[in-house]
Amino acid sequence: MCLGDDGLHFGSGRTETSSYSSANNRKAKDQCQHCPVFKECLQASFEFREEYGIWAGITRKERIAIFRDITDGLLTEAQAVSILLQRRNNGRL
Repeated sequence: MCLGDDGLHFGSGRTETSSYSSANNRKAKDQCQHCPVFKECLQASFEFREEYGIWAGITRKERIAIFRDITDGLLTEAQAVSILLQRRNNGRL
């Protein structure tokens, strides 16, 4: 479970169909920017192919696009992790 506010990361209703507002997405991404378990969270979201919520500052739609690139052979999981860690370090989540 997220170390931050679950309502931000998993929608207001905490169900698979919870609504996500852009304001909450931004707040969740900002919280992820400074999270001490960012890399572990990111790796877990890839390992379990998480479909819902914001994991390591990555939204569902962003993860789906990354998973598609991995499946299509355009990117390896290790490359995706590296790119996302670099984006985080540059403050561009």
